[in-house]
Amino acid sequence: MDKTLALRFGRLLKVMRKKRKLTQEKLAELADLSVVHIQRLEGRSPSGVTLETLIKLSRAFKISLPVFLKDL
Repeated sequence: MDKTLALRFGRLLKVMRKKRKLTQEKLAELADLSVVHIQRLEGRSPSGVTLETLIKLSRAFKISLPVFLKDL
């Protein structure tokens, strides 16, 4: 994923998580990802943005993948 797009995704992820009043730990649990992975995704140098990760996160938020990614 392009770095600019990855940074936008990280910001979007953080906004969505906070809007739902989820901690990084709770989101990691719901998405079956590690807390470190969530921290990296929301950080200044996001990495590990795979289709599998996107699907897990959209399921954790209980929204479809297209809806999850529409604001990118």
